[in-house]
Amino acid sequence: MTEARRAFEWFLGRNDLGLALYDAGTGGCRDGLHADRLSQNQGAEFTLAFLLALAEKQALQNTLASFKGPTGK
Repeated sequence: MTEARRAFEWFLGRNDLGLALYDAGTGGCRDGLHADRLSQNQGAEFTLAFLLALAEKQALQNTLASFKGPTGK
């Protein structure tokens, strides 16, 4: 789970530039990083990649929680 969280957090600013690619205001995601800045493009591909990464992370969390049982232990 640690690796999945770390990979997902790349979109939220845990990357070489420390900048978030995901924009909560628009729901979009920048198309990547340049050496010194974010890409200004917000295409569907990276937005979909963000949403898929979010869904996979949540599915993994749900799977892990189901193994722990209703009390979370």
